[in-house]
Amino acid sequence: TWGENTSRFAEGTGKYLLHRFLGGLASAAAALLAGEPAFAQLRQNDVRATASVDLYYAFSPQWTLNLFSEGQLDHNLGRATDFFFRPNLQYHLSADWTVAAGYVQFQPIAAHFPPERGAFQDAIYQHSWGQLGLYNRTRVNETFADQSSAVLVTASNFIDLHHPIGESAWFAEIYDEPYFNLKVDGTGRAAGFQLNKSYVGVGYAISPKAYTTLGYELDLIDATGTLFTAHVFKFGLIVHLN
Repeated sequence: TWGENTSRFAEGTGKYLLHRFLGGLASAAAALLAGEPAFAQLRQNDVRATASVDLYYAFSPQWTLNLFSEGQLDHNLGRATDFFFRPNLQYHLSADWTVAAGYVQFQPIAAHFPPERGAFQDAIYQHSWGQLGLYNRTRVNETFADQSSAVLVTASNFIDLHHPIGESAWFAEIYDEPYFNLKVDGTGRAAGFQLNKSYVGVGYAISPKAYTTLGYELDLIDATGTLFTAHVFKFGLIVHLN
């Protein structure tokens, strides 16, 4: 009858919609495990802010413990996104060269991506020409997301120049740091260029062992083939504990 046919049609339509809904949930879960929602949350010309603390404790002239942590606001400063920390041990090969190795963890707060953690290694070169100082750090990260065994390998090269402003405790600073994905199998990421950070700012020496920095960073982000820009206002506190 017409009523029975209508009932069967409604039942079939309901099953179809339920199937599509569950399929959509499965796709969203797979994307989450692959780390793609972080890209989906990107906003063009987003305004962000970060605050970081960088602590150093020297055990000897050669060995130093470094504890770095940073938190971030995004979505035009309207959301506490995430934070990360990098405890590491540094070994000073000479006055100019240092190597380091440690642990890194990226922890979401309001952002929707699984925590990522792993190891990293640094090779650092520092030198001064008069009052102009150079800090160059090459870094490799090997991280994996929770509930995933796929390892993401990234590399970056940080080049920083700084110079005192007159005879004051203030100094000027610029840096640039490009990032590249080297190994992406199973992570949902694309190999090659990932991110570039360009910064200009000032710093103030509170004491011979502590200083603050304040500046602006322009981020260029490659989100699976689409380029996004972000405007980041940064504050940092650096303290040598001994």
